[in-house]
Amino acid sequence: AFNGIMGDYNIIFDLLTVIISVVVTIISMMITILYEGVFIEEETSDIAVMKSMGFDSVPVKLWHIFRMIILTVISYLIAVVLNITIGNFLLGRLISGVIYVYDFQIIVRFFTNFVVLPLCLTVAVILSILPGLKSVGKIQIWRIRNE
Repeated sequence: AFNGIMGDYNIIFDLLTVIISVVVTIISMMITILYEGVFIEEETSDIAVMKSMGFDSVPVKLWHIFRMIILTVISYLIAVVLNITIGNFLLGRLISGVIYVYDFQIIVRFFTNFVVLPLCLTVAVILSILPGLKSVGKIQIWRIRNE
């Protein structure tokens, strides 16, 4: 009977993990789209200067992609460090107060936490900035005067 109950909890926790992962990915993509638009708007005159010096849109687009990848990796590393250091304490306190489980530990799965999730998050970020990068090609040289 105990294994049957735990199996039900495992199904619920797996479903909850999938739902939270999808929500976090969607929110990350929305924030990335917002920031990419802000970055391009702020750098419009700089991009126009680069175009006047003979650069085309490809290096600018690659720089924006590279910048978002760097931000994603740094953010993920900070989140992992916080999860490992204070995650057990905070989540343990929350769960012990809600469902009265007093021995709670976050299990760190190396392959999932350090390979699969960062790759999925990075791909989601790249896919979310690609539509915004189309506006880089439309920036004209005359936008220099907006400096």
